[in-house]
Amino acid sequence: DEGLVRLVTTPWATLWRGLDRLTAARDVTVSLKFRMEEARIHLSEGSRILLANNSMPVTFPMSLHPPHILGLPDAEDGYWFLADRIRAFESPHCNPAFQAVAEMLDFHRTLKGSHWPLYLVDIGAHLGDCC
Repeated sequence: DEGLVRLVTTPWATLWRGLDRLTAARDVTVSLKFRMEEARIHLSEGSRILLANNSMPVTFPMSLHPPHILGLPDAEDGYWFLADRIRAFESPHCNPAFQAVAEMLDFHRTLKGSHWPLYLVDIGAHLGDCC
């Protein structure tokens, strides 16, 4: 038992953390699905049901910042910890209200039989963490 404890404490912990950082994926595939139970979205019950019944899961690639490194100013200033969160949960760091608006826009476009592409630009506080 004592040998195992030594492997997870300093200086070994620094080695394991470093290896974790070096092997972290730069590009990940994330998935997103409208969650009807999200309380922060103020939609009518009819709109919630419509979205829940007609929205499809979306999967797309994201290129992320390198892993967060404690004490590195670039990592702190660039919110690199969000990239670690996205890697861990394979889900974008995205406001549910933005997701609902995007779903509604695409659903409306589809209902109208339109074939024009829908372009969404993420310009929030953490640029690029949503889509």
